[in-house]
Amino acid sequence: MVQEKREVTNWYTVKVQNNYEKIVADRIQLEMNRINKEIKIVIPKERTVSAKNGKKVFKDKMMYPGYIFVETLSIADLQYIVRGTTGATKVVEVTNSDGVKIPSRLRKDEVYSLLLAEEELVKPETSDLFVIGEHVRILTGAFENFIGEIDFLDIDANKVKVLVKIFGRATPVDLHFEDITKDILTK
Repeated sequence: MVQEKREVTNWYTVKVQNNYEKIVADRIQLEMNRINKEIKIVIPKERTVSAKNGKKVFKDKMMYPGYIFVETLSIADLQYIVRGTTGATKVVEVTNSDGVKIPSRLRKDEVYSLLLAEEELVKPETSDLFVIGEHVRILTGAFENFIGEIDFLDIDANKVKVLVKIFGRATPVDLHFEDITKDILTK
């Protein structure tokens, strides 16, 4: 019976200068591709929604400023490229029992939380934006520029149900938070 040797990739943390995360990630990706090494780079962000002057403002916020996370089979190549990349400081290291510094590998649960954070981009701050009974203006779709009243909020699904008056009757319209804005004219 022939046993297949399976190579295992590991995740590492790379320290970079603040606000250089994307630039360094692109440079490392380019260099690793050039030497035919496969890697995956994650820069965890969360997108927040807030209100400013009655309008929604979306903003991406770095979850770990100054760090990027890299999955690779070849830590030696990664360290070499990081040393030669402007804006990158080093691969984060730990000291082993012999007093030797070695690259610190991330645990599976840490990697899982990073990848999960990358998937959950939109986290609306609805408590600041909308409340049930509030009047809002619809920004998109067939009911664009209609004014309605919020009847139901589903924070987890990023959805809202707005009652719009059509021919004198309240008609429910299902929308996303980004499809509405506070109506500052109606009080």
